[in-house]
Amino acid sequence: MNFRTLLTLSVLCAAFAVGPARALTLTVEGQPRVTGPAAVGGLAWLPGGLRAVCLGNRLLVLDDKGHISRLIPTGEVACQSLSVNQAGTLAATSAGGTLNVWRISDGVRVAQQLDGLLGGFGFVSDTDLLLATPTGLDRLNVLTGARQTVQNTPVNTLFVAPDGVRAVVGSVVGTGAAGRGRVQLISTSTLAVLSGTICDALCVPQNAQFGVSGQTTVVRAGSVLLSLREGYPSSVVVRGLSASDPASGFPLPDSSVLTLIDGDVESRDLQTGRKERQFPLQGVLAQPVSLSAQERISALTDSGDLLSADLTFRDVQRVALPAALMGGGEGAALLPSGELRVGVTSVAGGFAAVQAMNKTIWTLGVLSEERQEVGLLSGGTVRVLTSVASAEAAPARLSVNHWGNHALLWTAEGITVVSQANGKVVAALKASALNLAPAVLTASALTLSPDAARIFVLPANAAPFVYTREFGLSNELQGACFRDQRGLLGLT
Repeated sequence: MNFRTLLTLSVLCAAFAVGPARALTLTVEGQPRVTGPAAVGGLAWLPGGLRAVCLGNRLLVLDDKGHISRLIPTGEVACQSLSVNQAGTLAATSAGGTLNVWRISDGVRVAQQLDGLLGGFGFVSDTDLLLATPTGLDRLNVLTGARQTVQNTPVNTLFVAPDGVRAVVGSVVGTGAAGRGRVQLISTSTLAVLSGTICDALCVPQNAQFGVSGQTTVVRAGSVLLSLREGYPSSVVVRGLSASDPASGFPLPDSSVLTLIDGDVESRDLQTGRKERQFPLQGVLAQPVSLSAQERISALTDSGDLLSADLTFRDVQRVALPAALMGGGEGAALLPSGELRVGVTSVAGGFAAVQAMNKTIWTLGVLSEERQEVGLLSGGTVRVLTSVASAEAAPARLSVNHWGNHALLWTAEGITVVSQANGKVVAALKASALNLAPAVLTASALTLSPDAARIFVLPANAAPFVYTREFGLSNELQGACFRDQRGLLGLT
């Protein structure tokens, strides 16, 4: 699939020696294009027409043009599930058996639960998550950490409506060969059963889509698409689906169901399943999908577009999934998913930053146990040289000198210089050695001279200066600073 770049590349590059003209270049900008598959593990609407997307091991917030307004690394494992609260302030993601809750405004993780593989989760209020565990349902306040078991009946799947008022739960009735699957629509406040059915055999719900009112849902369970409506018996919308057929459906206000099956979009009667209309739109993927309160559907297409459409599919808007470089240079590209591309070679996610210089590719891993690994990429494999301490609110940043043989990393604690030749740390300075407060250092731009003997420090709101590894602090750099909304771009 082909994706067009939607963002301008803003990559920190190494500094050249400060000559008579005092020219110090920090960034280059361009419009590179990259291609490749998208690993979208979750999709949800946010207030204001924004969308949250789990893409690889990143949580992205996109505007209606597909531009990234927030990028949150979710860990070393790809994000598999996504739920956002109705206020659009918190997002919960699942990866590798770990549940994380992120504050969308600044990307700070506010809660983490190591529960193994949950059967599902979703916000039932702006602060509370409902969790499906092997022993039942738990309610978790993500701000206080208070957790309460609200139901002791084992649940294998859970899908919560966007407004948090209702949910679909899956469970097993009977044991052994006589066991059958049960699918129910419940109230998340009282846990009362509002509708449900028992399958002829074991059937585990794969997805559930709610109408705007939340009173009706369409569930893929086994070989059928089921409709569950509050106060009414269940009905079968589509039968005979094979296990390899992706399928989902949205209940519409006119008592019909919009089905997405094998790339086709159709309208069917909610009670009988009779096909009423096929829309002239193909290639729409059945998962992941999301319906906004303004009755707009968001879905992916097999061509790699992120689609937004009204319920009639007359107003269809498409944007390319973000594939802008988040770092790189000289043929190396870091995608928002965390995947690294070097030519035709792909390296799985787990990267926070990448910079290539003079045929050397330096990598910075995502935050893990309060540390980030620094490595060199060669032949599709990363050789880890060292790691630096960092924090979620202030992760490490990476810059490479012009010759590519030294990397500079800095956090709120200080700076570290690593040599390519021996893979060792050749300089380590605390923030106090630069006469900078930790917060000021974090917000500064830093880069190395070609010989790695000088460190140029350019604070966001102060005069830039140079630090020499031999003589310490030097005079302030005099000249005109060029800035834009992303910070300092150059000094002349």
